Amino acid sequence: MFVHEDDWGRHSLEVRENIGAQVRSITAAPTIPLAIRKLTLVSLREVLGSSAYELGGVRCGGDVVTNGFAFACGRLERNVDDDWNVLYGIAKDDHVLQLHLTFGTPALAHLLHQLGTTFGLILFSGRDVVDLAVRLAIDHYLTPTN
Repeated sequence: MFVHEDDWGRHSLEVRENIGAQVRSITAAPTIPLAIRKLTLVSLREVLGSSAYELGGVRCGGDVVTNGFAFACGRLERNVDDDWNVLYGIAKDDHVLQLHLTFGTPALAHLLHQLGTTFGLILFSGRDVVDLAVRLAIDHYLTPTN
């Protein structure tokens, strides 16, 4: 999976405790790292279940991302070559250190809600902060406006 270097982390999943800092300063870096959740690739795979499949490695800016991972979510075919609904990030010793979303469609709402309720996560996109435990907030974020 390829992520352009300008897009890396554009839509980040962070711990809910960061929500106050993100709302106060929409450009602020998260103050509490995702690592406090002790989220593992195994537990991530369990939550995603059959709704996602693991892609090969991750490339960014022409380089292979060390310890990178990616999951294509909500697709019926494995060979679809697009970057919608892909969760990707970096893990070390099976622990997820970064978790991001490429672009999301309404088909991803259920999985994002599961991640939010299971791991206490928010989505931070640089302009929006979405509590992933609140399904209505997810639906609003993922629904295109005219």
